[in-house]
Amino acid sequence: MRVAAVVTGTVNLLILGTLPAIVDVLAKYLDLKAAALGTYGSADVAGITVGSLVGIPLMRASSPRTAVVLGLTSLMAADLGSAAVSTAASLIALRAAGGIGTGLSLAASYYVYGLEHQERNYAACTLGQTGLAFVVMMAIPSLADSFGWRAPFVCLAALVLPGLMLARHFPVQPTVASPKETNGVRPQNPVGLLSLGIASITAFFMGQGGLWTYLGQIGVAKGFSGAFVATSLSICAAVGFLSSIVVLALGPRVTARIALAGSVAVNLVAAFAATTRVPLIYALALALYYAPLPFIATGLFGAITRLPSPGRAAAYASTATFAGYTIGPVSAGLIAEHLGFGAVRWVDIVFVGLAGVLVWPLLARQRETADAASDPGCT
Repeated sequence: MRVAAVVTGTVNLLILGTLPAIVDVLAKYLDLKAAALGTYGSADVAGITVGSLVGIPLMRASSPRTAVVLGLTSLMAADLGSAAVSTAASLIALRAAGGIGTGLSLAASYYVYGLEHQERNYAACTLGQTGLAFVVMMAIPSLADSFGWRAPFVCLAALVLPGLMLARHFPVQPTVASPKETNGVRPQNPVGLLSLGIASITAFFMGQGGLWTYLGQIGVAKGFSGAFVATSLSICAAVGFLSSIVVLALGPRVTARIALAGSVAVNLVAAFAATTRVPLIYALALALYYAPLPFIATGLFGAITRLPSPGRAAAYASTATFAGYTIGPVSAGLIAEHLGFGAVRWVDIVFVGLAGVLVWPLLARQRETADAASDPGCT
């Protein structure tokens, strides 16, 4: 079941992992402007947010397996439809529809992630996403040049198939109380801490999604060649892949306050440096920007799923993730339209920094609880 959830999460989010390359292709072949590209970047994610919200009651009424099958079928149809349309408006509408399908199946995947081994499940999914994104991002420019801008969408549709084949491994029963809720008296859900966790995840993905969408366009605006920008983005994805391996090995330790604080600091410095006019610094900044992202995302996920009802908290984390990803690219697109691509870095700097501030009380409370539980005088 865990393997099926990881594979499904990987293929589901490939459209986001390859977003800079897709955006570059659309800018080149369809001549879309910054605001339109931002709307495209947010269309999938807006749909994912809606799908995640719908997925939670759907799993209670039916089952996680139903959510996965409906979601992946819709996503594949939207990918194939994107390859068939000829207007930006139709493309954006189809991406929103595909996002709803993604959200349905992601809600089921996140539910499984939250039941046990939360950090390792999330890190394994991130590892799959970054590894596959690295390969596909390398291929997208060649696919578009050889077969036209529609070809990458056909490729994305084909890569959904492994998730559909593994859907049978998801639970067939409606979601109910998680094991942690059934041991004795059900604990009260700390609404304030849950809200902080949701807010921190939303803020992080607002910042990360806003800058990630435009990393390629920032390089182009600084005068770097398309080949150099594509190579830098591929290296960036490769660094993220290696970083995810480290996170997978560390497991729950990435939720430590020091690890999160250090990761946020590295990300902010790299985001600031990403608008340089020096090619080597640009490439290094992209790598340093991506390296801490798996640490931050996994740490935030681990923090929220240590609350009561971890499966449901994980499903809410999915919604928060893509709510942030919805707002981030649109906000960054509007900023780029008026202030230039260089100003987009402030979306990451402000909101990733805010995420680190918001999650701190949650981590501190969980540390106090853990210390109290391990203190013999408290037993």
